[in-house]
Amino acid sequence: YPTLPVKTESDFAEGAVIRQTPAGNIDLGAIWIAKPYAAAAEYYIPAGAEITGNINLNGKFSPHSAPVLYVAGKLTLNASVTIGQATNLQQNAVYPAIYVFEGGTFTTDQTSFSCKTIVNEGTFVVNGLFNVNTSCEFYNGASAALQAGEVEVTNKAKLYNDGKVESADFRLNTYAELHNCENGTVAIDGTFYVTNYSVTYQKGVARMDRPAAAVRST
Repeated sequence: YPTLPVKTESDFAEGAVIRQTPAGNIDLGAIWIAKPYAAAAEYYIPAGAEITGNINLNGKFSPHSAPVLYVAGKLTLNASVTIGQATNLQQNAVYPAIYVFEGGTFTTDQTSFSCKTIVNEGTFVVNGLFNVNTSCEFYNGASAALQAGEVEVTNKAKLYNDGKVESADFRLNTYAELHNCENGTVAIDGTFYVTNYSVTYQKGVARMDRPAAAVRST
């Protein structure tokens, strides 16, 4: 489980600290990023800051093609957020593409994550579809809450939950895995689908209205 000490502004270069919503869209890691920001491998939203939009997380820009974003404040992106496996966080990388610290909040309309790892120790809100795919691993820590309109884990992706997950429909498809750990609570108000060799490992508490397949517990 990737765990990191809480970072502070002093851990980052001045151009890598995002204290307010950028005036225009910024591409994290890019050499052409508008001032006062700078091309950096890591960026930080400090506690108390509330950022709304204008941040591109997809990476693939020179010189830092796999930027990492740490969120200790609040980040709201009113659009679909896509982070690709070939861009943010290469498969051998140690750190996640996004790390939300306890007390931090990440909010968006929809996600498509196929990067190496996302870690949430705070609050992660997706108004529509929360999609994790292509071997991506999403970690929801003991102090964390994941709230989504729908959850879809597919194509060998894994969701590790030791906190709280709330969703309507919840889909595991094509060798996907849900690990509901000792402290974990999963509340599904719609249908729970488990298909195409996907599995659930259950040690915490799960509640669902309509299971659509047998669930394997260990």
